[in-house]
Amino acid sequence: MFRKIGWELTLSYVMVIVFSVAILGIFLLNFVEGYFTGNARQDLYRQAQLVAEGWPRNVSLREPAPNEIRFFWGMVERLSHQTGSRIRILSDRGAPVYDTGGEMEPDVPILPEVKSALSGTAMAGGSKASLAQAYPIFEKGPSGDGRAVIGVVYVSRSRIYLSQILSHVRSQFYLGFSISMLLSLLLALFFSHYITKPIVEITREADNIAQGRLDKRVRAGSRNEIGVLSSKFNMMADALQKTLNELTEEKNKLSVILKEMAGGVLVIESGGGIVMVNKIAYRILGIRQEDILGRNVNTVLPGHPLLRLLEDSDFSREAHGALEDLPDGTAVDAHVTPLFTDEGKPLGVVVILNDVTQFRRLDRMKTEFVSNVSHELKTPLASIKGLAELLLDGALKEEKASEFLESINREVDRLTRLVKDLLDLSKMESGMLRLEIHPLNICDIIQQVMMRLTPQAGRKNVEITTSFGCTFPVLADMDRIQQVIINLLDNAIRYTPPGEKIIVRTTEKEGRCLVEVSDTGPGISVENLERVFDRFFRVDRARSRGGGGFGLGLAITKQIVENHGGSIGVSSTPPRGTTFYFTLPLAGE
Repeated sequence: MFRKIGWELTLSYVMVIVFSVAILGIFLLNFVEGYFTGNARQDLYRQAQLVAEGWPRNVSLREPAPNEIRFFWGMVERLSHQTGSRIRILSDRGAPVYDTGGEMEPDVPILPEVKSALSGTAMAGGSKASLAQAYPIFEKGPSGDGRAVIGVVYVSRSRIYLSQILSHVRSQFYLGFSISMLLSLLLALFFSHYITKPIVEITREADNIAQGRLDKRVRAGSRNEIGVLSSKFNMMADALQKTLNELTEEKNKLSVILKEMAGGVLVIESGGGIVMVNKIAYRILGIRQEDILGRNVNTVLPGHPLLRLLEDSDFSREAHGALEDLPDGTAVDAHVTPLFTDEGKPLGVVVILNDVTQFRRLDRMKTEFVSNVSHELKTPLASIKGLAELLLDGALKEEKASEFLESINREVDRLTRLVKDLLDLSKMESGMLRLEIHPLNICDIIQQVMMRLTPQAGRKNVEITTSFGCTFPVLADMDRIQQVIINLLDNAIRYTPPGEKIIVRTTEKEGRCLVEVSDTGPGISVENLERVFDRFFRVDRARSRGGGGFGLGLAITKQIVENHGGSIGVSSTPPRGTTFYFTLPLAGE
């Protein structure tokens, strides 16, 4: 099936051929008609001349004697019969003398060509039905040089024969014209197909390229303009594929960069439609990971604080601010940067979102840390200063001086423990604490700690029971793991009511040793579970402070376990007690 250009080429070829052959045919037909007509007129002229010059000498045309011209009439009859012409002889007055065709038409003497011949000049004539020639008959003297007109020879011939010849020529021409048109059409179809085939192929491959199949190429067989076009098309396809590969590579790089960025990225066009969003932005904005590309940001985030920042930016200037009042309590720092075309027309904005919740939390922790350390130092220092002032004021000589000195000593010991715990915690968090890792029997370590804390549990009438399901050695530092178990058991004893039990159990779980310490105390509320391992955090500040705790034990415990490559956690269902648990790697792992 030809494309449109194929039919256009075919019709162009055919129309050129039709016009060329038609014009040529008109000229040829006119030439043939003129040629045959001219030949017929020349033949008539020669016949008239022959008859006129053959008229017998000294014979009058007015009253010729039959015996004198009998031979001449016979010659005229034979000539008329052989040529198919009608020969008429007129006198100098126009009167008919002889006619080979029958009766003389009355109007012949008044024909222009007859009048011209009577005046001595031969002239051709005729009508639509016939051709005619009039030739004068001159009088012939003894010497043959007489020029007086004594009559006219009028020869005529019907156009039917000539028309038949011309009609046959025309029919042959029309037949040849039809055959040539058919052959021309077939040749035009062939050549148009041959010419347009590369163009059709280029069009097909252009469609493939438009659909993303850039591996297709055109066969450039010829060296003409279409062949050059095919070569240029292949060069364009190669350059396009190379450019697209580079763009795809850059897009993949950009996609990976955006995906791995610590901040969220949101690209919004000037109309408000979302063009791009990465996973971090999904999480920060609380958007479900569904098809939101192309949707308006006002529809996706109705009433979101980010919309106020976009309104301040107006898609034409930078804007920066913190997104407050987010539903999940997340703290987000947002920066809006507008995008412009080379002409300065706004295209949209790029929104960079940074989750600063952890930084805010660390800042709060820092503030709380300074406040707690100041508070913890303030109380013993105030006590030491007060007792020292009493001693300086003369209490050294009193009996209570020794009690004052013992109180000062206890407060100093308390400050020393606080400073030691802070230094240990700092070393653990910075990775400067060096652990002596060896295969150890966790059950033996638990038994040793229980022996040290049995007196404390006995004073409170609390029973400690064990259940050892993991007997494999673990990789641990003995002193630090003892410190972990002491902290957990000390807390359990402190919060377990008299007459209740504490259970210490070990189990093997997923290639690790799981140690659990469960008490039957009041438990920990849900809002406090997330903070039990924070520095200076105490569930019951009054009881902890009375017992001498600083709120650093569980923070140190967590750092020790994590430095061993383990994990620690807590679960509680108030008022049914609390379970602290941690894992350690087995020696065989």
